[in-house]
Amino acid sequence: MLAPILVRRVRPAHVRGGRAGRLGARLRAAGRGGSLPLVVAGFVVVYAGVGPMMALGTDLVVGAAAPDRAGAAAALSETSMELGVALGVATLGTVGTAIFRAAGAGATLEEAMAAARSLPGRRVRS
Repeated sequence: MLAPILVRRVRPAHVRGGRAGRLGARLRAAGRGGSLPLVVAGFVVVYAGVGPMMALGTDLVVGAAAPDRAGAAAALSETSMELGVALGVATLGTVGTAIFRAAGAGATLEEAMAAARSLPGRRVRS
């Protein structure tokens, strides 16, 4: 809810950039969690920051379009955001899978669990 107020005093690009930086820090903190409640709480905070950033982005795009093209601009903005998220998830999934396989964890869940049990440190539950 602060994004529209901030944009009155600070350039929109600076507001979006600052939010994106804080979002990255929050994601990093959420990923280091370890316990499920901590990870869930981290993602709640992350998505509380993503909403205003996305709304501000759509507002900037639609506001820059001619009134008769506002609907097309909003559709293009939403499509590009969804495509960006999908490509990001696909990229992270691919990188994660490559790291998983390079670590010799195997191709199946059973093989991965066996590999995890052989590692020193934490005990892996079935």
